[in-house]
Formats: sequence, structure tokens, C-alpha cells
Amino acid sequence: MSEIISKEKILHMWGVAEYMYQNASKYGLKPDKMYVLGLLHDIGYIKGKQDHEWYGCELMQRLGFKYSEEIRLHGESIEDIFNSFHSMTPELRLLLEADLSIGLNGEYLGYEARLKDIGDRYDFDSDTYKICSNTIEWLKSQNK
Repeated sequence: MSEIISKEKILHMWGVAEYMYQNASKYGLKPDKMYVLGLLHDIGYIKGKQDHEWYGCELMQRLGFKYSEEIRLHGESIEDIFNSFHSMTPELRLLLEADLSIGLNGEYLGYEARLKDIGDRYDFDSDTYKICSNTIEWLKSQNK
């Protein structure tokens, strides 16, 4: 029997939750709420890899979760995020920052090592890699 969500994905979700908890205050956010968002951001993988963000969003909307849109948008391009929200919420910014710096074992990698990991797994010419690379560049530009 195969796992619904891999051990590595669960560890990643836990690491993202920990990162978000520890860094919530720099965005004026409640650490406990950001921990839950980080823990649930990849919940859509229970249905499979394809469109996990959309499925996770739908599931969380049905449960009345306040941050379901952040779950949906965490895999979208920066352009699509701004077209959907017209601005970047602090919750989504923290989620992107965490997701793109935490590895598959829940460890902090930083942007460059995480991007290399994504390229190794998805291919450096993939849309996933390009979206992540552009998002990291945007995040870096915001921290100047």
C-alpha cells in the first residue's frame, strides 16, 4: 500500500510550519495561526501531486479555513498571485518564504539550495522550477 502523503512531504510541511511559527512576528502575524497554515499548505497531496494547491484550497474552504486562498496561491506565479489578490498578503508572503527555503526533510536550506533541489526533482526547464525561481527573485527584491 502506498503512502497518501510521503514521509518527506510531511517533514517538509512540518518544517514550513516551524519556520512560519518562528517568523510570524516579523509580519505582525499570530504564530499559532501561521503554524497551522504551514502545516496544511500541502494537504492537497492527499489527492495526488497534480493540482495539489487547488485541491488543498477546496478542502480547506469546505472546512472554513481562513487561509485557503494562500494554500491555492502558494504554487502560482508571482504574476498570477498579483492578478488574483491584487496584492501580496503577509500570510502568503511568509508561506512562500517558508516553502521556498525548507527542504524535504524539514530542514532550513535557504533559497538557493531549495531551488537546486526543485530543479533536480522537476527539471531545470520545468514550469515548476521557473515559477519557484521567479518567486525567489521577487522575495529577495522585497528584502532589500
